[in-house]
Amino acid sequence: MTLEDLLALDFIDEPSEKEALLKRLPDPVLTATVHTANKGHFVSFFQSPSNPQEAYAVTSANDPIYKIHSSILQKLPRRAFDLQDKRLFGMETAEIGLLSVKTPTKSFTVVQQHGDWYWEDAPEKPMNQEEMKLFVSRVVDLPAEISISFTPDNLEEYGLAPPAISIKALDTKGRPRGHLALGYSGKGLVYAMGHGLPGVYQARSVIVSQIPTGDWISE
Repeated sequence: MTLEDLLALDFIDEPSEKEALLKRLPDPVLTATVHTANKGHFVSFFQSPSNPQEAYAVTSANDPIYKIHSSILQKLPRRAFDLQDKRLFGMETAEIGLLSVKTPTKSFTVVQQHGDWYWEDAPEKPMNQEEMKLFVSRVVDLPAEISISFTPDNLEEYGLAPPAISIKALDTKGRPRGHLALGYSGKGLVYAMGHGLPGVYQARSVIVSQIPTGDWISE
């Protein structure tokens, strides 16, 4: 949508001006090719090295250089990570059949049936369904904020070998799919790994405080 709605603020079309400007510009911050049924549309984006308020788009040698608003560069993704589904857990709530949670102080397992949750070993024991559903949604939707490592190396450095907190899930057919591991936390972030994304990331550490410490007994 950003590319589709892109507007030029000015045009540099004199050959001498174009040549002089291109010599001053650094390497492009982003290059994109948009493919249509008939052809590909190529565009490179440049940030002015002398004025952070100036940015330019170049399409071809025969077209003008387009001056654009510099804020456009902040809206354009520069990595595949920017466009990925960054949720770490790797499952949707409706797919979960069994969920196990292990922390340094306690562990519990719950099962989901027809959208409601029950204790695995005591299905007759009351449970606060709203609290349980809220907790599961927080686990399922937890996104990675910062990419740390694409490979699971030196996990002890991040408090992930073993993890301080481990949350695992089986799907409705009993297959292990969802997984979230949490390690050291600080400055609002926690090291995390999950089935949804390979590697090590940092996520918002508020998830640690949202893990229950007591039994959910219905009022």
